[in-house]
Amino acid sequence: ESGTGKELLARAIYYHSKRKDKPFFVINSAAIPETLLESELFGYIKGAFTGAYTSKRGLIDEANGGTLFLDEIGELPMSLQARLLRFLEDKKIRPIGGTKEIEVDVRLIAASNRNLRDHSNFREDLYYRLSTFEIRTPSLDERKEDIPLHVEHFVKTLSRKFQKNIKEIDPAFINCMMNQTFVGNVRELKNMIERGIILSEDGRLTHAPVQITANHDLAIPEIPENGLSLNEYISYIENELLHKALQKTNGVKTKAAELLGLSFREFRYKLSKHKDV
Repeated sequence: ESGTGKELLARAIYYHSKRKDKPFFVINSAAIPETLLESELFGYIKGAFTGAYTSKRGLIDEANGGTLFLDEIGELPMSLQARLLRFLEDKKIRPIGGTKEIEVDVRLIAASNRNLRDHSNFREDLYYRLSTFEIRTPSLDERKEDIPLHVEHFVKTLSRKFQKNIKEIDPAFINCMMNQTFVGNVRELKNMIERGIILSEDGRLTHAPVQITANHDLAIPEIPENGLSLNEYISYIENELLHKALQKTNGVKTKAAELLGLSFREFRYKLSKHKDV
């Protein structure tokens, strides 16, 4: 599933391996255009194509001696699957436009949010080459006992990010997290902890943010007999939430945007629609 913490697991493998003092790189196959993905992985030499004014090492070469985490490998184009298979078999790569092969020693960890064995666009031979040792990362709802550990970890890292000195986690916060259903898995848990830290006061994490999902019961007002303007009502609610977020963060727009789960650009755009905020 998506958001189960596959990258965290890859980093844990890296930090507990003999390669921990060597490079660790992450690349998401789904996040990079197909035209750029080959050069990102294998690199290129000067003059290989228009715009290649200098040579560039690929991530496989840069990770030499270390670990490369290839996320969403199921999205890798078939042409690159063949090149990756060749590398796994020969331990050598050839940059785009190059004539010489480079020998590299890299541990490759690959991840996917779907079953590659049943994926018609994924090479069977590459699957068996990669599946020497498989680890299934279950959904967070299948391993509730991990939630307190995740909370402790994210509180430490996010407290530094937001310059919050969280000294205590209210047991009620942990209980709230334990009773949640996390459709978005670890990623959703992290977002909820992040909002709780932003709302925290006096060094205590006590806020249990509301989880809004399709199955959540929300307080919806009754529709008057003469009807209402849905657009005006939504605009009013949006205006109120923007105003409250700014109040809560003492006017710091970046933090207010994070509090509402918006990018700063989205927040600024919505703010411009409500000039009275």
